[in-house]
Amino acid sequence: MQANTNKLVSTYIDSVYGSEIVAAAICGSYAIGVANKHSDIDVVVIVKADSTLMTRVGEFEVAQFHGKRIEILFCSAGTISATIAYADQRNYASLNDGEKRDLERLVCAKPVIGEKTWRAAIAGVRLDVYQRQLSLDYRRVAAANFEDLIGVLSVREYVIAVDFVRFLLQTDLEALSSITGDTYGRRKWLLKRLKMNAFINTSIVAQYEDIYYATNVRQQNKNVTEWLGYAVRVWQDVQANVNAKLFGLQCLDARTVAWLRSSHNGFYATVPDLLLFRLTDGWAVRTSKRTVSIDEKSAVILSSLSRSASYGEDRTDHQIETFSCHHDLDVFTDKSLMKALVDADLLMEYRDEDFYRNSIFHRFGSKVK
Repeated sequence: MQANTNKLVSTYIDSVYGSEIVAAAICGSYAIGVANKHSDIDVVVIVKADSTLMTRVGEFEVAQFHGKRIEILFCSAGTISATIAYADQRNYASLNDGEKRDLERLVCAKPVIGEKTWRAAIAGVRLDVYQRQLSLDYRRVAAANFEDLIGVLSVREYVIAVDFVRFLLQTDLEALSSITGDTYGRRKWLLKRLKMNAFINTSIVAQYEDIYYATNVRQQNKNVTEWLGYAVRVWQDVQANVNAKLFGLQCLDARTVAWLRSSHNGFYATVPDLLLFRLTDGWAVRTSKRTVSIDEKSAVILSSLSRSASYGEDRTDHQIETFSCHHDLDVFTDKSLMKALVDADLLMEYRDEDFYRNSIFHRFGSKVK
């Protein structure tokens, strides 16, 4: 599909504008690999400096060509440079949605005409800084949504909480996958990109698809509080991956987690309503009951003990392969550290599988019938 699309666009540009266009690049859904047969083809062109088309810089043109709708944005080398410089001066932070979209259009575009000219025009983009800031922006959205989630859980509005959990999972997955660019909150774009990213665990992608695209909760053979408990644990697994990617918070591997639990004589895991986030000089956690600052050792334990997919099972297929490492076990042998996290109501012992599966019910109250 991509080769045919490239040829279609280059043929159209050459036949209509000829040498007046010095570079053209496909952006949008075709550029990032999520297009379908109904998708428009979005194109950015760089106009020759002395061309009469310079009067159209900043304008869009829509054309039909061989049955496809092509939307073209006219730019000059100067306007592209200005867009990049504006974002760079702000370290890619504090951009509004329109400014983010203008930048994303350039960052993810694939040149089909004048590749050397196109590459020179966007050479000023600091891609690593941009991608990190994109992740941070989504992480902040996730944190804000968590506040809404604990609000509805606290008043036992469990049916409403289903949508909040789905959105929370989506935004943290956006933070995790932003290395491939922004999806503008489009769930289908996100799902396709997740499947394209080899560094994202396939089980996480399958669980996201299960959580977001099931017709309703009942079809998954769970009551609503069981479903929320399951979905929250999947989200906490994603949260651990995000904190590893953005801040280098390295989880304990599965064998060490199993050892840690056995040394404390119980199946300990985080409370279900726990957001773990980075501060300027440390870490903090937010639950429905409190916000508290913690040290990095505690953050490692909480991140590691939030990631079991099911009761009593420390699954090696959920390891963060890229980021995991072998910590010094002596750091975690002090039982007072685990006890402090339990006393702070951040860790709890789950007595059996039913208690773990119904963690939302035990945390917040009566089930919805």
